[in-house]
Amino acid sequence: MIHLLYVDIFGDYIGGGQISLLALLKRLDRRLYYPLVVCPSRGKFARVLRNNGIEVKIIEMKALKTINFLQIIKTIKDFILLLKEKKIDLVHANGLRAAIYSGLAARWQGVPFIWHVRVIEFGGWPEKLCAYLAERIIVNSEAVGEKFNWLKNKSKKVVCIYNGVDLDEFHPGIKGDNIRKEFNLGNSPLVGIVGGLIPWKGHRYFLEAAATVSRKFSEVKFLVVGEDFVGGRYRRQLEDLAFKLGLVDRIVFAGFRQDIPEILGSLEILVLTSLQEPFGRVLIEAMACAKPVVATNAGGVPEIVHDGETGLLVPMRDPEALARSIKLLLNNKEKAKEMGEKGRRRVEENFTIEAHVKKVESLYQALR
Repeated sequence: MIHLLYVDIFGDYIGGGQISLLALLKRLDRRLYYPLVVCPSRGKFARVLRNNGIEVKIIEMKALKTINFLQIIKTIKDFILLLKEKKIDLVHANGLRAAIYSGLAARWQGVPFIWHVRVIEFGGWPEKLCAYLAERIIVNSEAVGEKFNWLKNKSKKVVCIYNGVDLDEFHPGIKGDNIRKEFNLGNSPLVGIVGGLIPWKGHRYFLEAAATVSRKFSEVKFLVVGEDFVGGRYRRQLEDLAFKLGLVDRIVFAGFRQDIPEILGSLEILVLTSLQEPFGRVLIEAMACAKPVVATNAGGVPEIVHDGETGLLVPMRDPEALARSIKLLLNNKEKAKEMGEKGRRRVEENFTIEAHVKKVESLYQALR
């Protein structure tokens, strides 16, 4: 039995990184691996892990700029003690801060260390330190991997493993009738955006495009799924913008949802407007549901969406181009259906959770 220690920087938040980590943990071969997860706090993500039978330990991991040297040493010591107590064979860190603390502890104990990188922006000297500490760096797209071009041994150290989706959970048979009933949407064509309410996700361009689409398609409605976990200011800004654009009666802000398959099942089109995008997990989820997608040509998105085949790609910060692509698919249902079907096949061939788990487990075996 190989004892694995996973480290995540969130205990009270569930985003794409946590969803991907949970999907991996749920499908590990438990005959070979015993997973233990460290979170910095109790909360939503820690509860979900425990509800899935996964052991969780809490070790506080404060941002490096907010704490002193003695606090850093204490946190690293806590990790070292846990590595010894649980006889950990390999550490897998999800996120930069998690990688610094657990990577230093793993190096001290001589335990193999994997750093899973899911962000596209460069993290400065802490990122270079973690790259030095890691025996392997998993990136979720080739676009993310490009920031490690400075590594002399990149070809050996950096491994691209795409996120995977459960095809039994996300499939074309989901109709989303309950979502339409909940929000009183009737049979109106529904265009949606799904993701945390974070400025770099570009929601304002979705709203501006929605206003343009509304002028030609009076029956279309719009759904914004996701929550602002940092005070709610950004959500209020988006709601104010929707009011100014005259979308109040046409748009629903649904907040955080756990029924994403049903959400996607209710849509005609899934839109992604990110200004930077390391991967875009919701794209493969929507494509698995045979939904056509319209997405910005940002980061790892072109590695998922084949423009004109499984969806349409548009420039960033261009609501007019976004609106044109949405209207094209609303006008041509046969084309939209064809793109959705091709998207499903692309996910089946390239983005299944089974393929993801197999590649990660192979990496574990190579480092043991």
